[in-house]
Amino acid sequence: MNSIQKRFFMFLGGCIPTRILIGYLGKKYYNHKDIKILGYITMILALGFIYIFTFGSKRADTQLEWSGEKKIWWNNYRIIHGILYIIFSLNILKNNKDAWKFIAIDTTIGLLAFLHHHNVNNNYSKLF
Repeated sequence: MNSIQKRFFMFLGGCIPTRILIGYLGKKYYNHKDIKILGYITMILALGFIYIFTFGSKRADTQLEWSGEKKIWWNNYRIIHGILYIIFSLNILKNNKDAWKFIAIDTTIGLLAFLHHHNVNNNYSKLF
């Protein structure tokens, strides 16, 4: 498996399904007494995204060194990611039945940005 294949596998097989799961849990269990745990977890994640966007993190910025990229390409999206997760968190903590929509928006933006990045860099030809 080459580095592009690994990146596609990790993103499409790990990151996107995780986001879908968070959205699903928010939609299905928005009124469950334990859903607040998800709200607190996603709030911590959101604050982490915003912190890394604002102050940087050598470890986070170089997480793709194994693939030959010196710095991750999605850093500028972290602020959007963080804001959408904060909005989701606040809404799920209020048991808002529509909170999941913010994760759906985040997932869509993330997927489109991923596909666009790999299209611009001609990485689809390296998949097979």
